[in-house]
Amino acid sequence: MVRGIRSRLLLGTSNFHLFALPCIVLLLIAMPVNAGAQTAHFDGVQLGDGVYEPLGVAVDGSGNVFVADFGNSAVKEVPPGCITSSCVKTLGSGFYNPGAVAVDGSGNIYVADTGNSLVKEILAVGGYTTVKTLGSGFNQPYGVAVDGSGNVFVADQGNNRVVELETAAADRRTDCLWCGTGGSSSGAAT
Repeated sequence: MVRGIRSRLLLGTSNFHLFALPCIVLLLIAMPVNAGAQTAHFDGVQLGDGVYEPLGVAVDGSGNVFVADFGNSAVKEVPPGCITSSCVKTLGSGFYNPGAVAVDGSGNIYVADTGNSLVKEILAVGGYTTVKTLGSGFNQPYGVAVDGSGNVFVADQGNNRVVELETAAADRRTDCLWCGTGGSSSGAAT
């Protein structure tokens, strides 16, 4: 569940655009198995432009949409009402195929920088120009989330684990919440 989305559903499409749909309508598309080539149509508003292979989105309390732009190795901000590339902002730098983004209550952006095997924070203070690396030892992190206390949770795909980077620890200590051995579905920590 994405909080602060203000009654919009965000969808990515195969031609690398983001669309916002009102959440009031439940969209179900059913096609017969042998229907042949068909195209589904929906009415939505395209958010910004110029993203290539967007993998992750997050929305802050003001309606800004943050995008993990995997194909362009960038993190983008799409302000409310933005429908062209002229209003899309690139945040921070030094990313390589980011796979996910999350935003906290202060507007800081957390990035699963998949290609660099890092987790980074883009600070809101100063206009999203300062990028910090959080934790260490990640191997292709693909998911990131942040809770109300500022604790960051990372799906560290290459290490088969989910970790928590605690706010209370000065060095953002990494605690393994679930450490798998690869291929196990028992749910038991190892």
